[in-house]
Amino acid sequence: MPPRRIMNLTATLAVATCMFVGCTQHLGPAPTSDIPKSALPVKEGSERLFFQTVDAGTIYVFDIDTVSLLFSTPIDRGQRFVLEPAHNRATIEGKPVYEKPLPKEHTFRIYFEPRVGASSTTQESS
Repeated sequence: MPPRRIMNLTATLAVATCMFVGCTQHLGPAPTSDIPKSALPVKEGSERLFFQTVDAGTIYVFDIDTVSLLFSTPIDRGQRFVLEPAHNRATIEGKPVYEKPLPKEHTFRIYFEPRVGASSTTQESS
C-alpha cells in the first residue's frame, strides 16, 4: 500500500474514533440517582428513538430538558423499544408501555441496564 494511502486511512480512522468517543462522552453517566450507575446511555434525541436489546434488562427514559426520569420498564432479550414523543407513547414489540403526554421538542435519553444473572428464557423442568 502506498504511504499516502496509509496516511489517508490512518487520518480517516482517527477522525472516526474521535467522533465515536465524542458521542459517548456527550451521553455521559446517569444524571440522577433514579437511574442506576450501571445503566448505559444508548440513544438520545427529540424525535422517534429505537433501541433493540441484546440482553434482558431495564429501559430508563430520561427527559434532558427537565432533568428527570419519565419512566422505566423491564425488557426481554432481543425486544425492540420505540419512544415516539409525537404520538405520546412508548412501546416494546408494538405493545404500549407508556401512554402519557410527552413534552414536545424536549430531548430524551434512553438508558439500558442489563439484568445480571437472569435469563429471559424459561427452562423446562426435567
